[in-house]
Amino acid sequence: MSLRPIKALTDLIKQNIMSNMVIAEVGTHSGDTSVDYLPILKSINGKSILIDWFLGSEGVVGPHAQGLHTHDQLLDILKVRIQKIGCEDIVNIYDCSSLEAVTRIDDDSIDICFIDADHRYEHVKKDIMAYLPKVKENGFLCGHDCEGFKYVNTFSSEELNTDYCHRGSCHAGVVQAVYESFGDDVSLVADPYGQNVPIWIHKKKHISRYSL
Repeated sequence: MSLRPIKALTDLIKQNIMSNMVIAEVGTHSGDTSVDYLPILKSINGKSILIDWFLGSEGVVGPHAQGLHTHDQLLDILKVRIQKIGCEDIVNIYDCSSLEAVTRIDDDSIDICFIDADHRYEHVKKDIMAYLPKVKENGFLCGHDCEGFKYVNTFSSEELNTDYCHRGSCHAGVVQAVYESFGDDVSLVADPYGQNVPIWIHKKKHISRYSL
């Protein structure tokens, strides 16, 4: 099943476009978002790192569910889609967990890193802390499914450990992890499709600001 791409990420790339741009996408699934922006990257001699373990997500229903596709099926779908748009030469696929992949990426090497992997709190927090050093100064660390901070610091352990929290209609783990990491130093941008699944965007300042 194909989903709509996350157009807000493509728009962020367009707004900050530069030659030799490097994009990392943590949690690509079958590449709906990737194939939307890859032709743009190719036109500017850019590169993309696509990271996924291709096993789906635990505790999720629908097209991202664990076990809906086999590992090989999902990986093959992604590869075929990339080949169809002629972008296989600018893509590195890291077939592993996000925390395994990060060890293969140099610090200060990524212009935009987009996190959309496991949505549970501990996983999101670890991904943020692991990938922030990989982003260049004045680059962007961003991600999906942060619906706002109205309920921050009120979530139960059970709510934080689920993909989606019905109280507040939000991804509690993402919301809490993003707020704890950046506070008000983050922007929420609605996707052009109008769905209530905005992306969060943090512009990285000088590394001395952070306590990693």
